[in-house]
Formats: sequence, structure tokens, C-alpha cells
Amino acid sequence: FRSLVVLALCALGADALSCRLRQPRTLVRMSLGGGAPLSRRETMIAVGGAVLMGGAKLAFADEEDLSAYETIPVAKDKMGGLLEPFSEVGKGWRIMKPYSWNQFEQLPGVYEMKWVDLVATNRQEIVVTTSPVKSTTTSVSALGDVKALGAKLAEARSSELVEAKAVIKDGVLFYMFDFKGQDLHQLYQLCIAKGKLWSVTASAPEKRWDKSSALLSKSLLSFMPKL
Repeated sequence: FRSLVVLALCALGADALSCRLRQPRTLVRMSLGGGAPLSRRETMIAVGGAVLMGGAKLAFADEEDLSAYETIPVAKDKMGGLLEPFSEVGKGWRIMKPYSWNQFEQLPGVYEMKWVDLVATNRQEIVVTTSPVKSTTTSVSALGDVKALGAKLAEARSSELVEAKAVIKDGVLFYMFDFKGQDLHQLYQLCIAKGKLWSVTASAPEKRWDKSSALLSKSLLSFMPKL
């Protein structure tokens, strides 16, 4: 299974050096039935190219005209108090986080911020990560077609790609994915801003998805890599 994951990640555009550096873990780490998003290093391998790895520079497709994409508003709905505003002033980003969830501060090389449901058995979490990109890479459109990328990520996760779309929020292009696994459902969002690839992951057990999807979707739709 791990060999298939390596092949899937390499197909995204990672060079041979990147793929030899390590055998990447599955994109959704399964532990006691739970899951976790990519670490920064794994994100670099998964998207294959916006970042510098082992001194190798990988090429991207040309940026597309942003006017071709659907524009949606940044979510501000607190869902009756279930969400509350959070801003990381020092690094300039914001999100509506679930009220009362446990917050975990930056773990270098792994995530910028993580929120986990207080009820451990719910196994729900939202994670924000970043990876540096080349100064010439200014839009997530450089990763290529959103549906093709989503299909590769779904294959690597052994999940069904429910949806893959590209949208504009407040002038920033986002790639948004919805993955349905046997045990875990996950929303995954990518954008490039401020010289970084930003990823936001929201996950919950598949059996809780009907109860959790609205909250997690609103949270991701509220994320912006600027204040």
C-alpha cells in the first residue's frame, strides 16, 4: 500500500529526489481509526513543486486568469455561537474556529495551529499548516487542474473524491477538496499567499459527518491568509 502512495505522490509532480528522501506516510494517517493532515514536509511532497526540496526546483503550469473562477464570500457565520473568530496577528491569518475546542499552538514542521474536539471520542479536528514556496509562485493555480490534483490525492488516500473546485475568496484563489473515506471524511483546502502554501484540513469520522459537515465547512470557508 505504501508503494502505491509513493507512486501517487510522485505522479503529482514531485521529482525523484523528493520521492527518495522519504517514504511518505499516507495522506490521512490512520491511528486508532483517527486521522491527521499532512505535515509541512509531506505537503511539499504531495503538491509536488511549489516548494524547494533538496535544492531541486520543480516547474509549475502558468497561472490562470482569476476572472475565470467563481467568487464566493468569506464565511462569517458563527452558527449560533458554535464558531468564534480567531486571528494570528503575527503571521497575518484568520479563521472561525469551533468554540471550546482544545487549541494547540504551533508545532514547528508539523502545523501552525490545531483545534481538536473536546470530546475525544468524536475524533474531530481542524489543522492549519504552511510550507514555503518559490517567490515566483503566487497562485495555487500553479499546481495544475484542480480536479486532476483532487483525483491524485483521493487515490493516494484510498478515498472517494466527492468534490474538487477552485474558487476566489477576497482576491485569493483556493483549491477545495472533499474526500470520503471508509472511516474518515475530510475537507482539504489549499492556497498560496505571502510566499507560502497554506493548507487547512477539517476531518471527522464518516459516521459523524452528517452532524459535523456544516460546522467544518463554515470554518474552512472562513479561513483567509490575511487579516
